[in-house]
Amino acid sequence: MNAPKIKTESKWVSRIKSLSPVAIILCAIFLGIEANWHDKPEFYLLFTLSDIIFLVYFIIEIFVRLRYPEFAFSQFLSALKNNLPKVSPLGKGNGKDIQVVKFSVSHEPIEEWGWLIFDFLIVFFGVLSFFSHFVEHPEAIAILRLFRIFRVLRIFEISPTLKSIEKKIISVIPTVFVFALLLFMIIFVYAVIGMYIYGFKTYATIDFSSLYSAMIGLFILSTNGWAGALHDLETNGGWVSPLFTDFYIISFIVFSVMVTLNVFIAVMTGHIQDKLQPDMKKIDGKEDLLLRKVDQNLGTMTSEFNQMKNEFEQLKKEIKSGRGES
Repeated sequence: MNAPKIKTESKWVSRIKSLSPVAIILCAIFLGIEANWHDKPEFYLLFTLSDIIFLVYFIIEIFVRLRYPEFAFSQFLSALKNNLPKVSPLGKGNGKDIQVVKFSVSHEPIEEWGWLIFDFLIVFFGVLSFFSHFVEHPEAIAILRLFRIFRVLRIFEISPTLKSIEKKIISVIPTVFVFALLLFMIIFVYAVIGMYIYGFKTYATIDFSSLYSAMIGLFILSTNGWAGALHDLETNGGWVSPLFTDFYIISFIVFSVMVTLNVFIAVMTGHIQDKLQPDMKKIDGKEDLLLRKVDQNLGTMTSEFNQMKNEFEQLKKEIKSGRGES
């Protein structure tokens, strides 16, 4: 059930909505040009002026959207609270309460205010970047200007087509997180084993001197080829048997790449099927309704045809009987 909107959309909001996509695209183009021509001082004034113009526009946009929000902030807090997992009793079994997790279905206030907070932070960082001359380390403040590039993500907010894609991307984030956690645990275990087996040494293709460097090395190993590392460890592994090295590297590749990738694909496929299930049910329902209408129309047409046939037969009989009498 959708949350009710609190105000009728003003003409200012309509104008902002029509201008914002153009401003976002132009801002992204100027950022790309500025990054490409950063070493040309003759364009410094132009880039600074364009940055100020875009910043002023987005500040005005923030104030307009705060003045005329689609949903009140209280609705956002309420929707946020309702979308937290809730455990409620469903029944009893074996002397214990059976509990289920329920979620609210209203996400519109969360999406509206989530983007609004995101935009506010980008504008806030942009304003702070202009005060870099008043601090001891201006480079730390000036780096906040990099956050401007994230404004291009607002295209997801403005375009309905991209918004639907954004929702699909967000829906698979938990699955991606679980997959990343599984991959992290595998790399962590093999990194610790490798550090102890290979004596905390640094090799030409992989570094076992620290946990961080070992994990980074194994991650690169899983994505950038492992034949060189296998040969390096077999040749320079010291007392470690080449057979154990083969088992160590090959088993790591099998678990980190083949198994986890297959698990990821299987889970993602199941997740997508679950997401598509409601749409498929709607399509099936529409097909059933269409078939019922076709059957009804076909039945009506058949009935009318039979009626016309009977009338025609009756007419033929009347004509024949008239001829017989004459």
